[in-house]
Amino acid sequence: KVFTEKNVRIVLNDKYPENLVFMVKESELNDILIYNENPTEAETHIKSSDLIICLDFNAFPRTENLEQILLESKGTKSLIDHHLSPDSQHFTLTFSVQEISSASELLFHILKAMPQCNGSASKLPLCAAEALMTGMTTDTNNFNNSVYPSTFNMASELIAMGVDRDKILFNLFNQ
Repeated sequence: KVFTEKNVRIVLNDKYPENLVFMVKESELNDILIYNENPTEAETHIKSSDLIICLDFNAFPRTENLEQILLESKGTKSLIDHHLSPDSQHFTLTFSVQEISSASELLFHILKAMPQCNGSASKLPLCAAEALMTGMTTDTNNFNNSVYPSTFNMASELIAMGVDRDKILFNLFNQ
């Protein structure tokens, strides 16, 4: 089956924290559904999705209001996570590595393995690279916990491809 058009939406239980506002462009606001602000649209979108990619939680109870909706959805579900004890029974495909800094780092390795990247972070769009660096930075508390050699390798590759880490740090911690 070939897909030519995708209707991609990000569904969050709650609004993202204010220190992450810098990551969301005005033109992307309609791509993000906040369940607590618009439960009907979020539920409709989840239930009609063919593919649901779940990031950075090990089991549906951690999604609070979205738990039952996700469980009832008939779409293929994939989990990308780094927490202990992933509830793999509810997912068709589970990427779970506990010895890694963050779901962002795991996603980084998954994306690099895609044929379009052929092992090179430089093939990622800059906005994706910035999001991955931001996620890894926040999950490690700016390299203060859950840091592995692979974490530094990831940061190095992203910086080498043009990610401005100082700008990310300024936006995260000084705004």
